[in-house]
Amino acid sequence: MKALVYKSTGSWYILKDEEGRIWNGRTKGVLKLDDITSTNPIAVGDVVECEVESEENVTAIISKIQHRHNYINRQSPRHKAQHHIVAANLDQSMLVATLKEPKTSQGFIDRFLVASEMYHVPAIIVFNKSDLYKAKDIEKYERWKAMYETVGYKVLLVSAEKNEGLEELKELLKDKITLVSGHSGVGKSSLLNVIMPGKNRKTQDVSGWSGKGQHTTTFAEMFDIPDGGKIIDTPGMREFGPGGY
Repeated sequence: MKALVYKSTGSWYILKDEEGRIWNGRTKGVLKLDDITSTNPIAVGDVVECEVESEENVTAIISKIQHRHNYINRQSPRHKAQHHIVAANLDQSMLVATLKEPKTSQGFIDRFLVASEMYHVPAIIVFNKSDLYKAKDIEKYERWKAMYETVGYKVLLVSAEKNEGLEELKELLKDKITLVSGHSGVGKSSLLNVIMPGKNRKTQDVSGWSGKGQHTTTFAEMFDIPDGGKIIDTPGMREFGPGGY
């Protein structure tokens, strides 16, 4: 049977087959791809072929990964000389950024955009926490918006806390598979809670002593959007650098 990978924990995978049934999948032996070497051969978003291991326990053995039309990777957090595939088969990527509490650097945004371009994934930049912005922050946002839109990127200003500016975002996400990333603490989980009500994504406040967010997501995971489309939520990352082949 064919199935879509919804979550990867490193050794076990959450799969959804073409009938919508959920399976716990694993590989038997080492699964290799001809043209890619990475710390994780199977990624969220992969379409895999598998065989039923146990109907009772709803487990399956993954035997093959179907061809990926694209993917995004980054430097492995554990092995600096290797790379880690963040997600595969994407329609677009979305970076959640903030101008304060915590501040997202322009360098981080640019690295994310470069990685998206490298793997031919259209990117969207969403600035969250607009309810916290003062006049000088809005002026900065307008400058950055003009700069990024001039080179072809869609830029939005939203507030997950106040539920503002989200209708246009929902339209951009509809019927597409979207990778969502951003620093910990930018309100990514709160934003996804609004877009996908009932999912109850965990949220944490920004660390007071450092001004940096705390991690709330351990593994990449795919979710279905009620109005159509899918979101791949990724761990909050302090740094983002394009990985190699």
